[in-house]
Amino acid sequence: MKKEGTKNVPEMVLPEFELSASATRIRKGESTTVQWNVQRAEEATFWTSTVLPEAPEPLDWQRISMLGQKVALSDKVELTPEETTACYIVAKGGFGLRGIRIVIEVIPEELAPTRKPETWEPQKRYLARMTDTSHVGWIDLPAKLNHPEFATGFEFVMKLAETWYAGTPPNISMSVSQKVMFSDETSTLSWTITNANSAEMGENISKTFLAVDLTSTSGTKLTGGGYGAAGMPPGGLNLNGSGTLTGQGFYTSGHRVFCITAHNIAGLSATASKWMDTLPVPQFKGSSTATRKSDIRSAIKTIDEYLRNGSIYNDTALDTSVAAFKNGHLNRKEFWARLLAELENIKLDTFNCQVTTDANWGGGHWSDYSNEIKLDWSPSYTPNLEYVILHELVHKCGFNGNLLKYYAHSDIENQAHTISGTVFP
Repeated sequence: MKKEGTKNVPEMVLPEFELSASATRIRKGESTTVQWNVQRAEEATFWTSTVLPEAPEPLDWQRISMLGQKVALSDKVELTPEETTACYIVAKGGFGLRGIRIVIEVIPEELAPTRKPETWEPQKRYLARMTDTSHVGWIDLPAKLNHPEFATGFEFVMKLAETWYAGTPPNISMSVSQKVMFSDETSTLSWTITNANSAEMGENISKTFLAVDLTSTSGTKLTGGGYGAAGMPPGGLNLNGSGTLTGQGFYTSGHRVFCITAHNIAGLSATASKWMDTLPVPQFKGSSTATRKSDIRSAIKTIDEYLRNGSIYNDTALDTSVAAFKNGHLNRKEFWARLLAELENIKLDTFNCQVTTDANWGGGHWSDYSNEIKLDWSPSYTPNLEYVILHELVHKCGFNGNLLKYYAHSDIENQAHTISGTVFP
């Protein structure tokens, strides 16, 4: 039963197809049966056309879906085409449109020259549909266009007096409502594409797995390294849309990159991408009030976003100002990657909130052989959570007892403060 207060969240998936024909090469007058099976889709459209049946992709799946008629997700139809015909299935999923085509070649009854392929007339071109077919049609172009920009002709779509030039590359605008979220939250990916008539989206996800290891001073260890995989195949995409991203199932944690590639009828294309991180929910104990938990979660998100935007990784000055990096005991970029791995596995850590009697103290500390970060609140001071949590993670990732053979404890602490201070001064 549906629980009160919950809502259905659409899956961010593209349809999957099976499209086949009993015969793809027939003589004129013969029949063939085309059948299909579409999965992970809300609806499907079937359309046949003899116009450029083998036109190269990308195809305008959005326009094809409007021209065809709705059909069952699994069905078949018998056809007796007069000439070579393309059969299209376009389906709509939670992340937009995707299509597939099969071509039925019709052999003439008697040998004859193949029909002359259709070509675009230089001064009269049919415009690909972008969003509203009521504003699209045949346009007669003046023969006296001498402007260099129009030397090879141009196309445009009339939509509320807006002019669209095929000589201009597509424009892609993408946004993510939360660049970093916890697995019990959601984020919204939105996009708007102009100057294009088709687009597709792909997604990659990467993650490093850590496990508890009490024999290590960090308290965590790698469990075989990380992985990178295509989380979603490229496919047809609505030119304007959005989708809800959840932190459930396979995406409990990890780094996700969404990439959109758009095309227009002039053969120009453009790409854009956005990233987001999903983090597991950490553990809490002690005086962990709802407000403190919320503040800690917010601080962890901020740390992750700062690191993803290049803090530490791009700061080459650390290679001279931090002795452990300068002397080769730790590598700055590998250390940065380990910090992100700790955040991707933050559920292994417990944040122990404590109230101290020292009115002038508010901070935190981390102990070797532990996955616990202690945060101290006093009557007068609240910890600077972004700085303190990052600082304790810096110790956990290597600036701890392992370096005592090279440096004094105070020097290790100063180096950790130098790193933390470059991220959160």
